[in-house]
Amino acid sequence: MNRFGLPLILSVLAALAVAACGREDATPSARESQRNDSSAAATETAPMLARSPRDAPKRAPASARATPRPSIEIVRPVAREAVRGDAVTVSVVVKAFKLVNQRVRPPFPPPVAGQGHVHYYLDTKSLPTTHSRPATGVYRSIPATDYTWTGVAPGKRSFAVQLVGRDHAPLTPPVTDRITLDVR
Repeated sequence: MNRFGLPLILSVLAALAVAACGREDATPSARESQRNDSSAAATETAPMLARSPRDAPKRAPASARATPRPSIEIVRPVAREAVRGDAVTVSVVVKAFKLVNQRVRPPFPPPVAGQGHVHYYLDTKSLPTTHSRPATGVYRSIPATDYTWTGVAPGKRSFAVQLVGRDHAPLTPPVTDRITLDVR
């Protein structure tokens, strides 16, 4: 061997020995020193991170993300409350739905998602699921969060509300609330 050959071979072997310290087949003392290192311990207990965009968790497109569902709730009067007199004002809170003026006679405007008005019902056993009048009781159609029923007869009375589209069709699935009162 020439005078440069031996030093070159020794430096290559030294480099391989240093590289082997980080490998799984490193000596036990090298592995123990890695485990004692706080960053190595944290890496071992942390969940595996995505290594490429292909492994990254998929996010739903903006159009598919959940949007708040419309809701309606009767806030006044309170269910099972005793109400004196023949006038009963029903107040509601509407969320994720814009109340707009409506036509009361055909032709009705086309539906627009998230827009419509409220149908207020008195003594209706079941609420319509299509654009139709209730089978029993009476209703009023208005774009407001309050309606006052007048001439309400004494006794147990049922009050209900329903969100409907601009075309008077109930939302699908129906969005409703109902209470029973003792009118005296």
